[in-house]
Amino acid sequence: MLSELKTKNILKLTWPTIISQATVTAVGLVDLFFIGQISISAIAAASIANSFITTLYYSLEGIKTGTAVLTANYSGAQEKNNISKTLKLSLIFAITIGLTLAIFSPLIAKFISTIFSSSDIKQDSIKQFLSIILTGAPFTLIVLAISGFFIGLENTFIPFVITSIIFLTNVSIDYTLINGKFGLPKMGIYGVAIGSLIAYVIGAILSIIILIKHKLTKDFVKIKVKIRKLIKEYSRLFLEIGIYTGLLTLAILIFIFIIKRLGSQAIAAYEITHQVFLVSFLPPYGFQIAASVIIGKLFGENYKNLVLPTTKKIMFLCFIIVFIITLFTYIFAHNIAVLFDPTDPYVASLTTITIRLVCIEQLFSPIAYVCKGSLMGLKDTGFIAIAGFITAYLFFLPLAYVLSIWMNYGIIGGWVAFIIWAILDSIIFFYRLFISKKWLKYHI
Repeated sequence: MLSELKTKNILKLTWPTIISQATVTAVGLVDLFFIGQISISAIAAASIANSFITTLYYSLEGIKTGTAVLTANYSGAQEKNNISKTLKLSLIFAITIGLTLAIFSPLIAKFISTIFSSSDIKQDSIKQFLSIILTGAPFTLIVLAISGFFIGLENTFIPFVITSIIFLTNVSIDYTLINGKFGLPKMGIYGVAIGSLIAYVIGAILSIIILIKHKLTKDFVKIKVKIRKLIKEYSRLFLEIGIYTGLLTLAILIFIFIIKRLGSQAIAAYEITHQVFLVSFLPPYGFQIAASVIIGKLFGENYKNLVLPTTKKIMFLCFIIVFIITLFTYIFAHNIAVLFDPTDPYVASLTTITIRLVCIEQLFSPIAYVCKGSLMGLKDTGFIAIAGFITAYLFFLPLAYVLSIWMNYGIIGGWVAFIIWAILDSIIFFYRLFISKKWLKYHI
């Protein structure tokens, strides 16, 4: 196990996760680029729909991260039968929840479109976009479950391959359907939704084939294994991780609702900045996953004395990479803003400022994300959920509303609140892991 804590092995586990998540983010950026050529109202409609989808799937992040953590725990403890149980449970959760979302997709889409539509944002655009995306929920969640299983076994390369194929498929179909190429109808933003649906169907089929055939996982595919004793533990992780990530992204969705009051230009600036944020957070996210798996395996092997020094090492590596990316993003903020909205100088100018605010926020991300990852690996997910609720809903959102609406600082005030939120999270999660050390009393 000690050899796995070397820098090269940490990076080996981290970089495929970063690139894998980058491909998911890249789809959003490419979609935004295509949609940006249509109109600002199209960007705003896609922004609202994508924000809801992001909130929903992050609420179900427990399927991926919970599977990864439990798999890493049982891998460290050499409990192969429980590894098989974890896999079976993750697929049951993915398929059951996915089918439920697909069946009720028309009702969900109608509800969301009614809430967030406005005079310059068409309700039908949001509704049809969401309905198509939600139809593919079972396939998306299967991909998440199987990816989490491979990550828990310290193989992040397979999820990288799968998401890369999803990305290439999605972009190809987007380009074809949005613009009506090769004799196909020009479908605008609906082509984006159809592209995503088809890409995840292909991704799910590929994931299942690899799971069954790959030498690392094929022995764990056991249909008849009994899962009853593991349901409680898996459900707890699924719910607590889901509550945290769901509350986090729901807070962002509410933030959009606040920004919506500032008009379509503010929403367009937010969407571009948010996509840049999704790129800049990739390294912290990758190191968070690495921390959850490495610390989870250490926890399973009962090497608690290595938890803090390992976390520090991962955090240091994360900060170096984040600093370099943040520096370049800050310098070229205006170029990025103009690239995604070349038609509106005001939006480009506003976006330049908000992108640079995100750069400041990201300097605190290595502390928050890596500490969260370690706490997840230690299964201290209940605290993460409670802390996430307090900082997001009792602090960030009220502050964002005060600064952006009451004090009339607009979207800039909202992103300033976002920076302060990041600082608060960093302090709280660092204290929990390094100072209070409540995790020392936990057992596998």
